[in-house]
Amino acid sequence: MKRDPRVYLLDVDHASGRIADYVSRTDLDGFLTDYLLQDGNERQLTILGEALTRVSRNY
Repeated sequence: MKRDPRVYLLDVDHASGRIADYVSRTDLDGFLTDYLLQDGNERQLTILGEALTRVSRNY
């Protein structure tokens, strides 16, 4: 059963919003020294990429 593509697009919206929130709280030097922040952004980028891949494969 195919999921509604809006579900994936909501994942994209939420992940991109979190990334924007994370990076708005620091500058480049702060980002480069905060591994937890880097890992959080990497996780959100993974979610974003997976959701976009599923949308492009299924619709």
